[in-house]
Amino acid sequence: MASERKAHASHRVLALPRPQLNLLSAPGDIARATGGDLLARDTPGVLWLYLGKGDDTFTARRQIGGDWQQFTHLAPFDDQNRDGRVDLYALTATVGC
Repeated sequence: MASERKAHASHRVLALPRPQLNLLSAPGDIARATGGDLLARDTPGVLWLYLGKGDDTFTARRQIGGDWQQFTHLAPFDDQNRDGRVDLYALTATVGC
């Protein structure tokens, strides 16, 4: 029970900006900076990158794409193309894509 409490104590609360974000993914250190990064999609479908600073905080968001509203999940998945970075898969609700 004590170890369970300790694990939960390490979680942080992140205040999210408006417009409201409706999809989040923590793919690790995709930007090769000092900490784990965060990807977020807002309701119009814009994809935002929050760079982790390595101290449990993030930089200001940076737009990295648009038209992402068609995707239901963002999934980090190893380094399939062997470029030294975690690859990101975007999944749709349509079967067979």
